[in-house]
Amino acid sequence: MNISEKVESSDLVNDFLGKNGLSSQSVQIAGDWAQRQYFRIEKGADKSVILMKCLDQNNRDQMRPFVTIANLLRKYGFSAPEIYDVDYENGLMLLEDLGTNDFDAIIRNNAQQNEDLYHLAASVLKDIKRLIPNDEVKLLPDFFDTAVGKGHVRAVNWYMPMVRSAGNREGVASDFLKVWKEIEDSLPDPDKGLVHIDFHPGNLVLLPSRKEKARCGLLDFQGAAYGPSAYDYTNLLRDIRRDVQGSIEENILQATLANMGQDQKESFISWYKFLSIQFHLRIIGQVVKLSIQEGRDDLLRFIPRVSQYLQKELQEPEFASLKSFFEQEGVSFDDAIPNIDKNLIFENTV
Repeated sequence: MNISEKVESSDLVNDFLGKNGLSSQSVQIAGDWAQRQYFRIEKGADKSVILMKCLDQNNRDQMRPFVTIANLLRKYGFSAPEIYDVDYENGLMLLEDLGTNDFDAIIRNNAQQNEDLYHLAASVLKDIKRLIPNDEVKLLPDFFDTAVGKGHVRAVNWYMPMVRSAGNREGVASDFLKVWKEIEDSLPDPDKGLVHIDFHPGNLVLLPSRKEKARCGLLDFQGAAYGPSAYDYTNLLRDIRRDVQGSIEENILQATLANMGQDQKESFISWYKFLSIQFHLRIIGQVVKLSIQEGRDDLLRFIPRVSQYLQKELQEPEFASLKSFFEQEGVSFDDAIPNIDKNLIFENTV
């Protein structure tokens, strides 16, 4: 958006800013998929801070996890924003401004830096696994119990009725989850650690004045969980927002697997493939869900790329039963954006 404006006028906001020596003159900056708004507020001649406003109770409930995870990341030398002040009740937070040099903008404007940025991001994931003890990470929610970890069923509950222009038959979600569980149960135990959950270039900021892992600023981690370490690589390398060069994906995976034992390598690749398809099934259902529930028709533009990922992923032999399930239900994941008809949603429980 980047439109200069005042923060929405309210005594609560003005009081919150005022006690921190700030005025409400600001620039609203692009947000994310959630019910949150972000404002850049000047503080002196050469410094600014970010005001985050959470617009619903769900996002207010995520403020405490955001603070907890920010403190954990900073404790181990990662560049998460410093938290200056929080009003949990009213959904307001002041935090460090990491700047406008996000990886997304750099990739769009200077393709020559692409691979360096992806290697920096992947090195941060390795450092998170290496440096943050699992005893501390285990205090976070279990990935498999989160909305993200369970979200693959949204492809059935939300996308499938739209693409077929017909309501789901009774019990189809249960049948899908049975097939899914059989595949998951066949996998080796995953290597676990802190999972950022939304680890893509738009949530990473280049901080050239800092060193090593601190050169990569981290944002939007309030959903972080304890889960399979391979998950964040799927967000990074099989991004729904852009095509990542195959050579970059291959080089990153080779670097990640270096120094792993054979069993660990096989486990990582198995979970990388499994979580890639989990990620894309969740997203293809999520964009339909947000279009219906919140009018976010702009997100439907991701369906063609996600469909192409799913077409390719379903060709993997380990997903033959999943491919068969969708074929029997008349879903081919072509790259067309479906017509949205709210009356076709019958099992929208997730």
